Amino acid sequence: MAIMLKAIADLIAQPTFLEVPCTQQEHSAYFAEFPQPLAASAIGRLEAQGCRAEDWGRVLIAAFCPLDRIRNVHFAGDCWIGNLSGDAHCLEYGVPVERCLEDAHLRDVVIGDGCFVRGLAQGYRLRLMKTAGIFQCGIVAGGPGMQRVLTDIESDVHYFGVERAIAFAPGGGNRRFAPFPTMESRMVAWLAENIGDSSVREEYAAFHDGLLRRIARGETVLGHGAIVQNTPRFLRSGLGPYGRVNGAKLVEECCLFSYPLHNTEVSEGATLRFVQTGGGVRIEGAFCENVAFGESSWARHGALVTSSLIGPNSGVSGGECRSTYLGPFTAFHHQSLLIATYWPGGKGNVSAGALVGANHSGKAPDLEHWAGEGCFYGLGTRIKFPANFVEAPYTLVAAGVTTLPQKVAFPFSLINTPAVTMPDLSPALNEITPGWMLRGNVYGLLRSGGKYRSRNHAKREVLETRVLRPQFLQPLLDAERRLEETGTHNPAGYTPEGDPYYLEIQAPGIGKNFLTEKSRVLALQDYAFGRSLILALTIVEAWEGLGSKEPGLVAEIAELDALPDEPRTAAGWDRLARQPWGQAIRAVLPALEEALRRALHNRQGDAQRGERLIPDHRAIHGRPRDEEFLKTFEQKIESLRLAADGRG
Repeated sequence: MAIMLKAIADLIAQPTFLEVPCTQQEHSAYFAEFPQPLAASAIGRLEAQGCRAEDWGRVLIAAFCPLDRIRNVHFAGDCWIGNLSGDAHCLEYGVPVERCLEDAHLRDVVIGDGCFVRGLAQGYRLRLMKTAGIFQCGIVAGGPGMQRVLTDIESDVHYFGVERAIAFAPGGGNRRFAPFPTMESRMVAWLAENIGDSSVREEYAAFHDGLLRRIARGETVLGHGAIVQNTPRFLRSGLGPYGRVNGAKLVEECCLFSYPLHNTEVSEGATLRFVQTGGGVRIEGAFCENVAFGESSWARHGALVTSSLIGPNSGVSGGECRSTYLGPFTAFHHQSLLIATYWPGGKGNVSAGALVGANHSGKAPDLEHWAGEGCFYGLGTRIKFPANFVEAPYTLVAAGVTTLPQKVAFPFSLINTPAVTMPDLSPALNEITPGWMLRGNVYGLLRSGGKYRSRNHAKREVLETRVLRPQFLQPLLDAERRLEETGTHNPAGYTPEGDPYYLEIQAPGIGKNFLTEKSRVLALQDYAFGRSLILALTIVEAWEGLGSKEPGLVAEIAELDALPDEPRTAAGWDRLARQPWGQAIRAVLPALEEALRRALHNRQGDAQRGERLIPDHRAIHGRPRDEEFLKTFEQKIESLRLAADGRG
């Protein structure tokens, strides 16, 4: 606990672009040389160019600023203007815009060197760092906001929305805290689990209060190179270096972090209120309120995102996400619903038409859903709350399935409508096949690791992209043990074909589903294969990490060495640790070969079905064996075999 709190404290203490000062003594982020009062001749020239000021004595302009670039501007209050010289700035599609002030009403502004402001109806309490710009906007303003003016609460400052707590899973409960824009997903997950602890809550609140004191401002702030254009209202917000807001409907009390080569963009009619972002975020045509977006996350295509935490490389397209913590690499790209969900592991999918959101019992909206890492909710699924799939990572709920409130604790499972009808069972019960993903979709499990690596655009946070990894060895072993014990019980009944089946009372962890004896026996085989495959992939990864040149004994592999005795021994690590690399590689090759065989079988089944139904399926899709992923995996196995033989 102390280690994580210190990590949070260190990260939240790092300075932000919002804290960069602009005073006569310290102004390097804004001006090379601090602006000077105007001579009478300069005032006359500006007035001849259509400029007016309530008090020219409060208008300061850099000594070498080309005055011909200041046209039709109304100045009020204190206005500090930097040197506007330099070549034209390029907007989208290479459209040039001169670095100038033109057709603008400005009150109490700081406009740094190389900036431009063109076509601004009202600019009030602004700070533009060097080379920032505003183009064709309505109101870009700081200030207290009408709500604070009416209530007279800290009426001179705002906090860019960072002060607001986000409640999730359920939306009306006490699982809530106020995040900060640079927060890492591991910290979000940890706080979500521990915020109920009063000592954690109080210590984090102290850290966060310190941040609020540092960033409290009365101005809207645009970082170095940031641009706001074609936006009617940009209010009490901060846009980080090289950030872009183009064509948004409204941005109000937002803290949009952005970085060079990892900039944040808001566009296409998006509406943002009380939104925080890390770097590299894309928000297009979405409505977002009280949301914290992690690095390289997104919302687009009319998405509705409210009271949620969106993890790195995750996003919402077209659907609704409310009162949810969405972990890394999780997405839904179609019209669907996800509310009151806690999904720290991420790596999942919400398909079109899925309704993961029955969080109201008719009494109070106090129900919630805990999703396991990699859970996949198929087309048109309906997940009734409360639901807990945390101990069932990489479980697939098949298309059209409606699940009852339940807890499932079998990893890599399939939940589907029953293959047979049994009159003595409620039709609301589904059929569960534990470990099915390790048999029926090992192709997807193997491919996902590479997919997450290629889609990982986070720059400031290290994310886990592997799927089959040592942390799942213990859950697989626990699942095997429960399945073996289930086989010692009398079954709950028999299918019409005479196959025994079990319910939750005989098979704890299957939830509101039934399990057939055939599936139980296959699951034991699949979980044993899963353990062997995880060990194989981990050893190969360690060897490749050494450049595939290690001539001696198998080095220590911290993840495997740290496991308890039982899963380490069951996986076979004790047998291979400190053995020659060639011997270790040869020992794990059968698991990799079996994974290839299963993956190829998965794809051949898809191909055969497609060829029966689609006339030109083979011509368009090719043969499964020719797929790049499977060919690469096969070549990798062959290279491992040759390397192992070369080491005796």
